Amino acid sequence: MPISNYDSSLAPKGKQVVGFVFVMDSNKSEKSVIKNAYDTIYRALPSIEKHVVMQHEQITIPEKAAVTINGKFADIQTPIKNLYIAGTDTDNRSMGITRASYSIIEMLGALNKDGNLH
Repeated sequence: MPISNYDSSLAPKGKQVVGFVFVMDSNKSEKSVIKNAYDTIYRALPSIEKHVVMQHEQITIPEKAAVTINGKFADIQTPIKNLYIAGTDTDNRSMGITRASYSIIEMLGALNKDGNLH
């Protein structure tokens, strides 16, 4: 999934953030599953490997992931002075690492607005 197609500011100019999803075999180690995932990607798209600038793995249990329907997400700025939070439960746009990225962008904006960034 080309995540930065939703918001080009999530990737450096001229680059893309791309996400791949795999189902884990609970009988195998995380390390071997991750290795197999990259091997699969590079076998399917051999030319992609030379363009990889950063890799990130995220392992979640879908039924335990933050899912909200008509619920409330925590705010970036807490009631405690100078305490800010970020992550997948603080911004309802998109999902996974993209959702976390949006929360970081919002947190940086709040830090800047409050004069705590510079």
